[in-house]
Amino acid sequence: TDQAVAGARPGSEVWFAIRPEKVRISLEAPTPGSSNVVEGTVWDIGYLGDFTMIRVMLGGEGGQLVKVALANRTRRLARPFAWDDKVWLSWDVEAGVVLPP
Repeated sequence: TDQAVAGARPGSEVWFAIRPEKVRISLEAPTPGSSNVVEGTVWDIGYLGDFTMIRVMLGGEGGQLVKVALANRTRRLARPFAWDDKVWLSWDVEAGVVLPP
């Protein structure tokens, strides 16, 4: 994102907004040096018909909750993730927007 547009300067506090469907989730650790990757724990899983919403806790108990939306492409419900799984979230650079606080 363009930091000048968001009014951010290096070292300043900002908010980052991203749609849940733009976030990738994996049980596999990313390759070293990967960017836009955070580690968390699956906190909640909700089946909502066309998609599954997974809430991931970053930073342990009392941390930030992040939502990830996964499309359900078949009628069979695959459950690749379970509560308390350690997972990694990642996203493309252009997938979100930086906002001033």
